[in-house]
Amino acid sequence: MSRLGEQLRPRVLPVRDYLGSNVFVNAVIQLLVGAGIAGLAVSRANGHRLPPTAMAVMLAVGALFGVCFASVGSFFTGLADTVGGLVSRDDGDVGRDAARDPLSTRSIWGRALGAALVAGLWGAGLGVLIVAVLNRRQAGFGVVFFGWLVAVALATVVASLAMGAEGVRTGFRRAPSMTPRPARRRAWREIALPIAILLGISSGSFTWILFHDYAVGVQFGSRVLTEQQVLADLPVLLAIHIFLAMYFCGRAGRAEAAMGLVTFEDADTQVPDAKSGYGVQAIVGAIVAVILVTSLVRFLLPSLPNLAEAIIARGFLAGAITLLVGGLSYIRGAANVTAGAAPVVRLPAGVTQ
Repeated sequence: MSRLGEQLRPRVLPVRDYLGSNVFVNAVIQLLVGAGIAGLAVSRANGHRLPPTAMAVMLAVGALFGVCFASVGSFFTGLADTVGGLVSRDDGDVGRDAARDPLSTRSIWGRALGAALVAGLWGAGLGVLIVAVLNRRQAGFGVVFFGWLVAVALATVVASLAMGAEGVRTGFRRAPSMTPRPARRRAWREIALPIAILLGISSGSFTWILFHDYAVGVQFGSRVLTEQQVLADLPVLLAIHIFLAMYFCGRAGRAEAAMGLVTFEDADTQVPDAKSGYGVQAIVGAIVAVILVTSLVRFLLPSLPNLAEAIIARGFLAGAITLLVGGLSYIRGAANVTAGAAPVVRLPAGVTQ
């Protein structure tokens, strides 16, 4: 195996090293995300420069929703890696008891919303400061990128560290209040639905950033809001939300099933054979769901939509795809781990779970 392959293989790490490596990875990801978001925002703006008000809104909304989603994702990532055996306790670390079930819907989303509120205020404050500094001048790529790093990326990395540590602690010590939950209710209502609402609203908000200065109701011009403009980046939009839904919901299902916290209403049909696993059905179901939702949005969206219709269309598309794919991913992950058809995480050679 090449040296790069050896470096990229998962390793069992003490808690501090594990959290430190996650901070580095998250920081790199946020740099790439920030560059992509800033580039996309100015690419649709008039003169490739964003008005100060639009930039302030982007920073506040981005920090709010980015931290909320990252908090839930980092919690389940830390939990899955710990349950899967990729994290070892530091010397003297005996864990801690939880007075309340840390995996309850109230606990998970309460922590996420609390962190998101603080991040939203942070982003809004920096947005107002940037508006004052720009003094009616428009912001180019460099200003938007730097503002995103300070307002959104920094808050996201900090929240990911805190919630990742919470997930690790939960994996080390099972609270007495943790009880098994029905798989369908947990997958669709408690995990996939809140994430779908979150990503749907954030996608709709970013739609306003992209198209707020487009001409509406006319057929000709260089900056006219049409169905083609609204759905021009549809493959990218679908790929992002499908990946996020599969990764985070799938990890949540695998981790909770490994802890014995998932029950199946009809185990004979929901839990696959250990040799085959539950994979093809979920992939086919996800493909059918994406095709149906995309076709519905294309059919209902007018050829010359107004801004509200564009926001609703993209927000609904993002939310519906996340809900359908996320619920299937949770069920698939939980069923495969329960059946013994798949591990929680893939451990390095020679390391047992």
